[in-house]
Amino acid sequence: MADSPAGRLIESARLEAGLSGAELARRAHTSRPTLAAYEHGVKSPTLETATRLLAAAGFRLDAVPVPSFEVVVDGRGRPFTVPDRLPRLPIRQALARVCLPVHLNWSDPDRTYDADEDKVASAGVRLSPAVRWRASTPAG
Repeated sequence: MADSPAGRLIESARLEAGLSGAELARRAHTSRPTLAAYEHGVKSPTLETATRLLAAAGFRLDAVPVPSFEVVVDGRGRPFTVPDRLPRLPIRQALARVCLPVHLNWSDPDRTYDADEDKVASAGVRLSPAVRWRASTPAG
């Protein structure tokens, strides 16, 4: 495996795509020795080069927020782990009907939670007609 984070990422993408070094180099319009130098940490690719190599393997370079967690104690002394941010969801998933598993909602196990479009609108979020969600829409 590679000695640098960029090299590990490129090599992992290449292996996951099932490509040889020669094939990835051909697709990315670079030489096989240069690709090997990136993968082994001998050379560091620029951000543009790393993006091009990953795209040639069928991957995309993304900046994804990583939540950190803090333990908060409630009024009864029970600890809860709370993230500092939540993952971003596609609008349809964010506004879906949710039925929580029993271990998360033991006091009312059959309750379905619906996103309220009026509350969403009052929060200043505007939904286009194509993604507008209504409580009457069947889940699924």
